[in-house]
Amino acid sequence: MNKLRKVVALLVIVFALPAHAILVALLAICAFALVEFFSLLDARDIPHFRVVGTLCGTALVGGTWFAAHAKFPGWHQVQPLLLCASSAAIFMRQITHRSTNRPWETMAGTLIGVVYVGFLFSFIAELLTLWGDRA
Repeated sequence: MNKLRKVVALLVIVFALPAHAILVALLAICAFALVEFFSLLDARDIPHFRVVGTLCGTALVGGTWFAAHAKFPGWHQVQPLLLCASSAAIFMRQITHRSTNRPWETMAGTLIGVVYVGFLFSFIAELLTLWGDRA
């Protein structure tokens, strides 16, 4: 319950920060949430790629933020592109990692973390960007 209060307080603070500080705060909170998610997977003995998942999730948030700020034609297609790139990165990591006994569970655990946590913060980044001129 204490962690939930901290996250809610951080999200409330995010709405009062300037644009670049909001991006840094979102990336930090997203990385922290992904590490926590992968710790839960560790507790249940579900294999995953912690570093690849954290990098892909934060790249999803950062890419969405910069695409929404750039407002180039078709910027809404960046999220699906980054999700496909994240999936490809996870699959490529699995192909090069030969010692995994449970490859499908490893890819699923990592991909669920990216989609469950990274996509949520990506959506928050898009909402903050579209909210108004100050974000």
